[in-house]
Order: sequence, then structure tokens, then C-alpha cells
Amino acid sequence: MSDVHPDSARAIPMPAGVATRGVVFIHACRRAFAPHVESVLHSALGPTLRIDWVVQPVLPGMWCADIAWRGPAGSAAAAMSQMLRFPDIYVEATQEPTASTPGMRYALAPDLGMWSCAMDAHGNVMLNEAQIRLAMQEPSGQVSVRLAHLLGEPWDAVLEPLRAGAQRPAAPLVRVV
Repeated sequence: MSDVHPDSARAIPMPAGVATRGVVFIHACRRAFAPHVESVLHSALGPTLRIDWVVQPVLPGMWCADIAWRGPAGSAAAAMSQMLRFPDIYVEATQEPTASTPGMRYALAPDLGMWSCAMDAHGNVMLNEAQIRLAMQEPSGQVSVRLAHLLGEPWDAVLEPLRAGAQRPAAPLVRVV
């Protein structure tokens, strides 16, 4: 598994104490790693999380779970950075924006490594000027490839069959204000 991709490894400072919420979607995890994944999630997102594992039908021998969380901004980043240590895990996490922090989306797939992006309140990927300028420097045929990468399309292509195949209880929806 590769490390965090340099296009998505933008450190976004999170003010301490700013509360937010989000969802962790564990799309596929070996059952043997489930207790370790739970430990990481409890450490990063809080000890009272309820994690209900179900079989992932698309990948035999794998399990999945959706976990709603509430906590300090940056909690999803902390959880996802710890997920890098587990082989063959497919996971996404979101963090809703606050008045002082951006929303975030993270995706991890074994052959792709970690991807992250800032999101607006509607879930749209937000690219910054430096990312767009870098894409514009690509040879003409590669601009769309770079933009697709920045938008997380390779991760979505790998995760979508797992999203669609999972028969698991949905994480509760949260009210957007």
C-alpha cells in the first residue's frame, strides 16, 4: 500500500475544541483486524462508538460497518491516519464543515493508498489554486487524468462496488443546519 498521495496530503490546521461530526464507512476489513480497527476508532473518535459489523458480500472473508461519530475537528484525520497500518482495508470517512473548519473526505484503498479532500457543505470537492495550477502544467492529454485524481475518481471506482454490495444498516442521517 502506498503512503498518502502528495496531491491529497494537504495539512489543514484544525482549531482545538471545534466540534463536528461525520461518518466512517468501513467498506471491507478482514475479521481478524476488526478488534484493532475498533480500537483505533474508539481512540480517535470516542470510546462510546457502536460498531456493528456485517459480512461484505462483494469480497469474501471481509466485513463492513458504518459508524456515525461526533467529536473535535480533525478526529476523522486522526482515525484515517491510523488505518494506514492495516493491509487490505477499504475505508472512507467524512467530517462535516464548521464555521472555522472545512468539511473533509478521506478514502483509503490498498492499491491506491490514502486520498483526502476538502468538501463544501454540499459534499462537493474543493480544489485549491495550487492544485489547479499543477494540473494545468500537465501535458494537454494528462490534465483530465490529473483532475480525475484530484477529485478522487480512482478511489470512487474501487469503492463503489463495495458501497453498492454492502447490505448493512445505514448510519443515521444527521440534520444539516
